[in-house]
Amino acid sequence: MAREGAASHRQQLFALLLRVSAPPREPLPVAAALAVLISLHADVAAAWRPEFAAGVEVGGGFDPERGGAGDGLFVLGGHADVMLFRSLSSDFGIGFTTQVATRGFGDLLLLGGAGALAPAHESFPFVLSGGAGVDAISGEGLWFARLWWGARNRNQTSRHSATLGVWCEYAAPFGGGSGTVIVGASLDALALLYPFLWLYQWAVVDQSPSVV
Repeated sequence: MAREGAASHRQQLFALLLRVSAPPREPLPVAAALAVLISLHADVAAAWRPEFAAGVEVGGGFDPERGGAGDGLFVLGGHADVMLFRSLSSDFGIGFTTQVATRGFGDLLLLGGAGALAPAHESFPFVLSGGAGVDAISGEGLWFARLWWGARNRNQTSRHSATLGVWCEYAAPFGGGSGTVIVGASLDALALLYPFLWLYQWAVVDQSPSVV
């Protein structure tokens, strides 16, 4: 009897150990939920992967309410933006813009706003943007609206997108004062480094003695 009681006790203990060490009976719902969360996180991260662009801008402007094109202004500045929700060059995008410019070296405009990219062609999209800012010299506030068109591709290997295009902008002070129409061209900022890179390639890399 003692042996039978000990054997029964061992069997009960073994059964208890099996129940404790057994995997959960419903692992699939948990695994499926984790897979959905990981997939959503990946989709959101890909959608918010930013696309940066920056360029130097040169143009000319005039005040249509003060003599038209006869009172022209030379415009020089820089522009940068970041676009979201673009994984291909044919995708639409929305984002943020900022620019610094001077009109005839008589002011210093600091502007910022939002923009939307619409691909008329996958390599030549339109970018419509608008916002507000301030003249750092006079302290006067102003708003602007801009239409840009040119070459811009979604870079799959880098977050920087090279751009080359033309643009038209209207900027006016708050309160209904006279505005300025500006037309210009933009060149990607990194393109300005190409001559120095070519010079470095020729002077340092090509002219260095080869090692056998």
